[in-house]
Amino acid sequence: MEYRFPAILRNWMQNDFIQDWVRGRAALNVKQSSNKLQRHPYEPCYLYESGIRPLEQFPVKGFIWYQGESNAHNREAHEKLFGLLVESWRKNWGDAELPFYFVQLSSIDRPSWTWFRDSQRRLMAEIPHTGMAVSSDRGDSLDVHPKQKREVGERLAAWALNKTYGYKNVIPSGPLYKSVVFSGGAAYISFDYAEELSTSDGKSLRTFEVAGDDGLFYPAQAVVENGKIKVWSDKVKEPETVRYGWQPFTRANLVNGAGLPASTFRAE
Repeated sequence: MEYRFPAILRNWMQNDFIQDWVRGRAALNVKQSSNKLQRHPYEPCYLYESGIRPLEQFPVKGFIWYQGESNAHNREAHEKLFGLLVESWRKNWGDAELPFYFVQLSSIDRPSWTWFRDSQRRLMAEIPHTGMAVSSDRGDSLDVHPKQKREVGERLAAWALNKTYGYKNVIPSGPLYKSVVFSGGAAYISFDYAEELSTSDGKSLRTFEVAGDDGLFYPAQAVVENGKIKVWSDKVKEPETVRYGWQPFTRANLVNGAGLPASTFRAE
């Protein structure tokens, strides 16, 4: 590979738009994907045509994907384009069930990143045969490209080992929001991959917030209770919405027994 396609193997050094990676015919279905003010020199679909299409002659077991920083300012367009990208790549390899494992954006002091992380979480739930590696605990407040990549790679590998290669003893993810019940002035949150819920630093759970019918969020207390997370605030008598890790550069610390972090989420 490194001799036949040396340029392809260096694409990771770029910070690209998702539009560049979608095949041309598929991109025509989403007219808004063309941005006259685009900041990146590449044309939409250029990277796909030059970097991905030549690889279609080779069989693959699946895909891993780490991109999104340049699309974080427009999550609505990204939500359409990401699904289109996954669908088009699977179609070109002739397998609608090829696994697609991707990295959720990490943490940095950019307001749009909180919403974008939650959008990525929802995309994983909507698109079959996908998995998401959470990296918000490895962010850098001053650098869009955090340096702790080894852990990110290991988290992607965990998804592949569990879901693609059948190693069921490997936990693929940290706690993923499943459902919430509001009762008695508190929120009771259930998670998938919730074995042995705890904190990464041995301190109290943090970054949980609740809001009532006025939509104003307040910092909340949270504890592990019967395999769920109980969240409440003295300032919100009847909470209707709960969120977690809702800071661009978050200090969220909920993990499971595998030491894997929970994703940013918001739920009503």
